[in-house]
Amino acid sequence: MGLLIRDQLHDIPGLTIIPPASAGGPSWCALSPRDYRMRRRRVRQLMIHSTRGDEPQHVIPGAGPGGHARATAEFWAGDPTPSGAHLVVDSNGAIACLCDLAYHEAFHATVSNPYSVGIEMAQEPDNGIYEAVYDTMIVLVPALCTLLDIPYFVVADPYTGHPLPRFLDGAPGFSGVSGHRCNTEQRGRGDPGDEIFARLIAAGGEAVLAQQYEDQTRSKARQRALNARGGELEVDGEAGPASLAEMRRQGISRWRDVPTA
Repeated sequence: MGLLIRDQLHDIPGLTIIPPASAGGPSWCALSPRDYRMRRRRVRQLMIHSTRGDEPQHVIPGAGPGGHARATAEFWAGDPTPSGAHLVVDSNGAIACLCDLAYHEAFHATVSNPYSVGIEMAQEPDNGIYEAVYDTMIVLVPALCTLLDIPYFVVADPYTGHPLPRFLDGAPGFSGVSGHRCNTEQRGRGDPGDEIFARLIAAGGEAVLAQQYEDQTRSKARQRALNARGGELEVDGEAGPASLAEMRRQGISRWRDVPTA
């Protein structure tokens, strides 16, 4: 079991992950060829969705019965409209990985598709989301950031009923975690809802006001700090693989912990 990244399966301790059919998973765990294409750009964003996208939402205690991931994958397979996401977190907390996160560009968030991995959270008909989904997400998201060399920035801009202007072209300069509602007028507060952002931040995600470019301001300061300690980074505000590799070389495990004073 595991997430498929660059043709390799990666396990995440404590999580149940169903791999794609191409990597030994069940036949339903796959995207139709019309729902993705080969990537041309590096992944730098995680884009969170809820399967219904509706509100008001509420938290349902415990875990659900499961089956939501399969139903979602089978719906996409039968839908003639190109649509899909890389990962579906089921109501029981299990994760279905439908394709290669690094090599496949799933059609889940229009202008953000080239840069992003899409994660769908199972949402029930009454708009509730089981606690087990959130429990999985606060483990899955930071693990993905590590595996894909993405800084664990989490968009904290208040939702105003409209997308963030910075994201209308996919925010190619943003690296971190956002929601589908950030980049399109076609989605509302419920895609993915407020609760997931609050929980990710409470569990260690670094809150940033993306529209104010806090992610880039902080990253530039950290790049300068790493260079002052022997690094040779371009100070461009993008905490990509080179910056994160230099961080680790200097014995620091989290981007937020790079000392700038």
